[in-house]
Amino acid sequence: LNSLSLFSERLAVEVHGNIKPDPAGLAQLQQFIQSPAENILVIVMPRQDGAAQKTKFYQSIEANSVVVNLTLQNAQDRLNILKDEANLLGLKLHQDAWELLLTQNENNLFAAQQSLYRLSDL
Repeated sequence: LNSLSLFSERLAVEVHGNIKPDPAGLAQLQQFIQSPAENILVIVMPRQDGAAQKTKFYQSIEANSVVVNLTLQNAQDRLNILKDEANLLGLKLHQDAWELLLTQNENNLFAAQQSLYRLSDL
């Protein structure tokens, strides 16, 4: 991982997924996390249960980085975020439209935000 950058001494790596990496991948990620270089590693994964949080890999992440929980606990939280975004874009939607927006985008905030951007361009 440390040899991926051609022109910079700093490196940013983004890892997505909900599948546990194989042992070789885990070893590389753990080495990257523990390296003193000013590299940035962003791991995007679903909320981890108690058993997953007790694993050696997760403990290493917590010890050498910052863990940020970005899960929204309920639909109202998602709706409030989207309403704030709509206000910034000058949009006013009826309740039925909000429900349709969340349903059509399967509660994916990024996709719903993109839909709001498209609506604001009309």
